[in-house]
Amino acid sequence: MRGVDEADQSDITTPAHRSLLSTLRREGPLTLAAITSRVGLSRSAVMYHLQVLSRSGLVERRSVRHGVGRPHDLYDVTSRAQSMPPTDYRGLAQSLLEAAREIGGRGLEARMFEERRRGQLAIVQQRLRESGLASASIFERAKILAQFLDELGYECGVDRRGAVRVCAHHCPVLGIAATAPAACEAEVWLIADALDADVTRETHIASGARSCTYRVRARGWDSRGWDVSQYVSGGSGGAVEPSDDSYR
Repeated sequence: MRGVDEADQSDITTPAHRSLLSTLRREGPLTLAAITSRVGLSRSAVMYHLQVLSRSGLVERRSVRHGVGRPHDLYDVTSRAQSMPPTDYRGLAQSLLEAAREIGGRGLEARMFEERRRGQLAIVQQRLRESGLASASIFERAKILAQFLDELGYECGVDRRGAVRVCAHHCPVLGIAATAPAACEAEVWLIADALDADVTRETHIASGARSCTYRVRARGWDSRGWDVSQYVSGGSGGAVEPSDDSYR
């Protein structure tokens, strides 16, 4: 019998399966009815695709009881689904990273991710100029950035409930993030520089969260009006919020 890792990959690469996984990454856990309403498929089709994804170790089901009556089944992605990119280049990425370390050590590795960040930043800045939003609000600029990150496989969106947040529900670099923290650091500075904002990473997929969530705000000031630029800065002038101990 084939194990989960040996499951037929052709079974989990259809548009329907990608749509289901994307929906659950962004909004899960969800009931069968909620999933059906979001993906535009019949109930029976959704049930079939969920069974395929469950056999492949990408979706899990749990029963939740609220008050009296029958329990509700909730579906969500597994940790394996979080680490599975749309196209699996993890082996190539890891081998290239190891080769870079052999040639130039950690310094070359860091420069590689910095150059990647600079190239991505140039694209986002160009899109902001072309859309006429280079001087728009952080929220409007964040939507352009999120669209770009979404194209790279981050399944990204923007939320402004209480504060503007960029939320990535998938991590294309998760397979190398544990051994190459520069990959995640470069993403923080990309957001900071693209939005000319201070950035706080509130949740982190590599640390077990279901998304990487970044709170962004006008550069140099935190929510209490303190000027934090004197405490931490990086990239081309952005800042990552220090812990509360920094204010004491």
